[in-house]
Amino acid sequence: MGLTILPTPHQQFLSNAGAILSSGSLYTYAAGTTTALATYSDEAGTVANANPILLDANGSADIWLTTSTAYKFVLAPPTDTDPQTNPIWTVDQIISGAAAVSTIGFGTTGLT
Repeated sequence: MGLTILPTPHQQFLSNAGAILSSGSLYTYAAGTTTALATYSDEAGTVANANPILLDANGSADIWLTTSTAYKFVLAPPTDTDPQTNPIWTVDQIISGAAAVSTIGFGTTGLT
């Protein structure tokens, strides 16, 4: 199993107001579904994160993804449930390890 880390090794998450999401929850699913999909806290993929991933006091966690697997992330406050009733945001079709061109502000492009 190939694993890659999200763009920064220790991801930090914020609320919609821009505050650190202390003890927040990040639910990880197979893209387009509500079927839980594992992430890992180590590069070898031997230590699975809880699902949801419980963020620390700094709103952060180590998150490694299975290469070329499509995920859906749902960020929620610590009091939310599964299924979420008050998510902060949902992002679908997150694919790690796949090259894609994206626009990075002011019309510049970069490889992600």
